[in-house]
Amino acid sequence: MDTLGWFAADTGHTDPGSVPVPRPYLPRSDLQWAAAGDQVFVAPASAATIRTLQLDGQARGSFRVSSSPRRVADRDLQELMDAALRRIPRPNDRRVVAEWYSGMPRAEQTPAIRSLVASQAREVWVESWDREGGGSVWLVVDDTGRPLSRVVAPPASTLLAVGTDWTLWLWRDEFDVEHIRLHGLRR
Repeated sequence: MDTLGWFAADTGHTDPGSVPVPRPYLPRSDLQWAAAGDQVFVAPASAATIRTLQLDGQARGSFRVSSSPRRVADRDLQELMDAALRRIPRPNDRRVVAEWYSGMPRAEQTPAIRSLVASQAREVWVESWDREGGGSVWLVVDDTGRPLSRVVAPPASTLLAVGTDWTLWLWRDEFDVEHIRLHGLRR
């Protein structure tokens, strides 16, 4: 075991004129990462710059993607709250978590990157905070950052993995039942 590196992530803000204490804002700007083969891709969600490392810790470089923050909308916060409450079965616990989420400070802008998925085909799939037709927007780049494609995901789906000719998705139906779906990928 070894540490590949230390990476800054914007996990909160401080209040002006008070003791600097990180406070979580919604949506948060956590550190995003993905790995495939001998490469690890790391990006602070607040920026559109992705660093590439080898598993031995050597830096391979960095590149920017065309994902940018936008103004936070009510639907963004509702989506985050729905995702958090989905995993809580007891009504009282759901109420407490809903109150906690409702009381969290609201960020003015979304992060630049929602998530990353790396493929065995040496690609990085970058999920932006944009939505189109109810589905998330993914920017597909090669491992040097060269744009390859733009993919709009089906509504209520989450990308889990990408192969050379397939994508694997978690999809929730109208009853919130989770399904795993394998889709062919034409290149």
